[in-house]
Amino acid sequence: MQLTDNAGATDEHRALNYLSMRCPAIYVKAAEEFARDFSLTAVEVRPSPLSSTHKIVDVIFSYTNRTTERNSRCAWT
Repeated sequence: MQLTDNAGATDEHRALNYLSMRCPAIYVKAAEEFARDFSLTAVEVRPSPLSSTHKIVDVIFSYTNRTTERNSRCAWT
């Protein structure tokens, strides 16, 4: 999977950059899912229902089981 053209110019890019540099838990989760035979298949960023005066986004990582194709999702706000 590739995430390209991320210069940090949008709220979505800033959220992804922040998580990738400051949140080791996303890597722990990815390792746990890999051990369960899941692969990271998508990363989605969308406005959070918690947004009010500040822009808050949810980052959703989707994993798919390599054998059963069952899906698992993990969200970070």
